[in-house]
Amino acid sequence: MLLLQLLFVMLLAATDSEAFVVPSKLTVCIENSNTNQANLNKKSFSTALFASKKKKKVGKQKPKTKSGTGGFGGGSKNTKVNQNQGSATNGVGPVRADKDSLELQWDSFAAITDLEIRPIGDPEDDDYVHFEVADVFVRSGGSSENKSTGWFRIGKACASKGATIEASLTLQKGLIFWTAVHLRRELMALGKASAATLELGYSVPAIVYMGSETDGPEDEDEASDYMKVFATKEAPEVLRKIESQKWIGFRPDWNPPGFTYKRRESAAMKDKNQNKSSNRLFDALENESDGS
Repeated sequence: MLLLQLLFVMLLAATDSEAFVVPSKLTVCIENSNTNQANLNKKSFSTALFASKKKKKVGKQKPKTKSGTGGFGGGSKNTKVNQNQGSATNGVGPVRADKDSLELQWDSFAAITDLEIRPIGDPEDDDYVHFEVADVFVRSGGSSENKSTGWFRIGKACASKGATIEASLTLQKGLIFWTAVHLRRELMALGKASAATLELGYSVPAIVYMGSETDGPEDEDEASDYMKVFATKEAPEVLRKIESQKWIGFRPDWNPPGFTYKRRESAAMKDKNQNKSSNRLFDALENESDGS
């Protein structure tokens, strides 16, 4: 009897141990599952940690402006091609107020006028180019005697191909102000507040005289006889007719500090005059050969 009980206990123990034997394949699956779960937990922890980081506050950034605009009118934001060439319905935008635009408009002035203040030649000639030139002046501080700087002569503006002087000033006003404060530091005596008080004046027709940095402001009583304050913009329907900024130009009376454009201008005009002389010589020789 005791022997039977002992055999029964041994059989029961063997049965229980087999019940808990796990096949090797199942063991691998469980181990893989545990590994995947651990990786998943790591990922979840990592994501939660990243999400818990406080995002760095980014303040409102000021829009970037092209260096040198000085707040005197950014002009058209288009490319140079679109700035210089407008459509028949929209015209061109205002000229930008910076060094590059000053060079471009100075080039235009020289090309249009040949550095003359009025057209030369017979309007009936094929090569006749009609244009207008105005003297331009700038002051800051308004008309108040205590704050006004007086009117300083700055340069000359021109218009061609049917564009009016008023249209030329409307489109180049920002550039003229930008140039003026580089020529005349007195205009910025009030700091940044001076920019808001700048005024533009002009006189038509222009005179041969050009100002210099040693000149003082214009006499107020005399200036009122020949100068107008440019207070209103040209009508939109007139501006729409201007298809290119090359129809207008601006030339300061002397170089702003660090600006050496007049050397280029002198060289360019010398080459242009030489070409004109050559063309006249060819025309004369051609006429002589035709006559013979």
